Amino acid sequence: ETIYSAAATDSYYSLKDYNLTLPTRNQSTSGLCWAFATLASVEGSMLKSGLHTYSNPIRMSPRQMDYATTIASNITEGVNPYANSYRTHLYTSGAYTSTPYTVLDAGVSPVVEDGTLWSWNSSTVKRSLSETINTDNVDYYVTGYARYGSVTASSSRTGTDSWVKKIKQHILDYGEIAVGTIGPNSTYGGACVYTDSSGNVLINKMGTCNSSAGDANSGHSMVIIGWNDNYSYTYCRGTSSTSSNTSGCSDIVTGKGAWILKNSWGNSTAYPYLAYTSQIDYTYGITSVESKNWNINYDKTKVRSFSQPASKTYEVTYKKDSSTQTLKKITWKTDYASDTFAVYVKDGNGSYKTIKTGITRNSAGLYSVSVSGVNISSNNFTIKVVTNGGSVEDINAFASYTTASSSIALNTVVP
Repeated sequence: ETIYSAAATDSYYSLKDYNLTLPTRNQSTSGLCWAFATLASVEGSMLKSGLHTYSNPIRMSPRQMDYATTIASNITEGVNPYANSYRTHLYTSGAYTSTPYTVLDAGVSPVVEDGTLWSWNSSTVKRSLSETINTDNVDYYVTGYARYGSVTASSSRTGTDSWVKKIKQHILDYGEIAVGTIGPNSTYGGACVYTDSSGNVLINKMGTCNSSAGDANSGHSMVIIGWNDNYSYTYCRGTSSTSSNTSGCSDIVTGKGAWILKNSWGNSTAYPYLAYTSQIDYTYGITSVESKNWNINYDKTKVRSFSQPASKTYEVTYKKDSSTQTLKKITWKTDYASDTFAVYVKDGNGSYKTIKTGITRNSAGLYSVSVSGVNISSNNFTIKVVTNGGSVEDINAFASYTTASSSIALNTVVP
């Protein structure tokens, strides 16, 4: 993969100009900006890959994502085995941009909003875990995302420039990216939000913002949908506010280049700017969404064992829960920013067979490989992922029931 292309060097680009991002939604007072941002990235990836269209869109449910990422108090069956977030209040509870990705890693995908059970603004009644996470009712699965990290006060200019190029290339290849920043108004932004003479709102977080909402309560997730290298700004940064009047100002901020964001406040500050050099918390972008073509999920809720028999080698063995099955997909998570992977499978105590080698990636995140013509007939099967340097977690498999007449032996090697 390369982070450079002719289009990525353009000074301006917006998915909105090509109907490659859906219209803004309104989270109201829900506190679910993180879920809206994540699902906007899912929907955007689906637009890029042709799974739906701007004129006939598929909307995913932030409310279901809210329940799916919560362990305690809000599901009637007790503990959610997929999540690691101990948030205890739904609907009005904020969370980090990274929160939904803990369940995507575990093999849980969002559901299509149906306007009733998973309407985003439905009440905060408790739901059962089987109701919240029902793999039989999932139409689409997230099988890949990239994590591009954060920009901090200590980030070098070279590192930031490289990060900017990666984000631009992702937007061109896969669509919008969820980003953790601050709310784009004076209440949340304080000295880190500026409104120019044309009414454009710029987020430029540099250290303490002294917002009236309190800096600890000012976090907000949105999506990056484009960029404008030529957007320039000059303003006076005060203690808790900004001004276009720079006369006598002791802290004049000037710069050039900004991301175009899409907000989830309806028509209010719908498309603010985010300075390239602004501090941000997280950036996550969906790279792959697929129509579901399997009916069995092998994940952390199944009987399994995980081991690391050798350096850079990770294995998970699953107990098969029915008759002969056909493997369809294997996914895994890595926190290593640049790596190469090889994936193998063995049926029972047999020998490992190659699924795919030379899988190269340039970001941390969730990755997957399609499997064709591989059937499992033993009581268990093992997946092995070998890396070039990083670690691997959450190795999941997806399979379908098959019949003896359509069975293909595991010794088939998939290119």
